[in-house]
Amino acid sequence: GEQSDGDIPERSDNLRAVSNEDGLYRFNPMFTDVYLLNFDYNRLFADYTPITEEKIIKIEDNQNLFLNFGLTLNGSISGKLFLDKNNNGIQDEEDEPLSWIGVTLDGKKYDYTDSRGEFYFENVSLGSHEINIVQESIPANLEYEKTISRNIIITKDKLDVQDIIIPLYYSF
Repeated sequence: GEQSDGDIPERSDNLRAVSNEDGLYRFNPMFTDVYLLNFDYNRLFADYTPITEEKIIKIEDNQNLFLNFGLTLNGSISGKLFLDKNNNGIQDEEDEPLSWIGVTLDGKKYDYTDSRGEFYFENVSLGSHEINIVQESIPANLEYEKTISRNIIITKDKLDVQDIIIPLYYSF
């Protein structure tokens, strides 16, 4: 049930190939020898992460080998936290970015906002992910909408989600 992908560069020593639309590639070695087969990392699109290690193969005369190599697409998720002084949910000029606020991705990866109030997660796999704020990192006089847990979906067509805005406001 996995999808084949075209235009993926492969390399076997000094031989190079690119997969077709069905994910198939072909090398025509000239000699019976041992070859190292792997992705061509110099030409592989940066959003791909190989999940198959390189393979050492021995080619005999008139021999055909069929090998599968797996890779996955990765995206990124980023956003901003700020002190919403007028509680309008929009970052206005008088609103302040909040630094050192903890943000989790799927409860496994952690990041903290920087001096601009921004957080960033890279190498995020395809699929559904959840962003949450680490409650203990919020200053005592601030709060946020408790339903702020965000479900974010990374797809092949939308690898980077950059528009997550999370306002915090004074608690009374």
